[in-house]
Amino acid sequence: MEQRRAITARERESLEIFVDDIVDENLRQNVMNNTHHYVDVAASAFDADAPADGPDGPVVVTPFDELMRQRRERLAQLRAQGNNQDDAPELNRLLGRFYEVRFVPPANEKPMRLREIRAANVGQLVSVRGIVTRTSDVQPQITVQSYLCHECGDEIYQVRFH
Repeated sequence: MEQRRAITARERESLEIFVDDIVDENLRQNVMNNTHHYVDVAASAFDADAPADGPDGPVVVTPFDELMRQRRERLAQLRAQGNNQDDAPELNRLLGRFYEVRFVPPANEKPMRLREIRAANVGQLVSVRGIVTRTSDVQPQITVQSYLCHECGDEIYQVRFH
């Protein structure tokens, strides 16, 4: 409950789900084996259950919040003019998400060596143990790019799969 409040108030940028807290053993194993899928499932459940803003709107109004407000108003105007088609419900959901979902592996999970990770582990939740020898700047991971024409108001989306 505290995570939901903190994320909604823009005090926190990640939703952490501890795999140890999942009671159903079958579900726990499914999460471990197909984590990539369950990240989307958890985010969709959070989006459906959490309010879009705090009780009095977002505590901190960011430029992102302002752009999304303008976008919602523009879509409402288009719908009022008779354009009832939803431009892209999936993209709307992705554009509006301002947090990320992280699954925390079980405490008894034995870390793997980096050499042991294979193609079969893609999409799974793995723990890695090692020593960091070099770092670099963080490269942002873009999910959806949105381009807006200031003359006609048309939007173009480009979905980036990673």
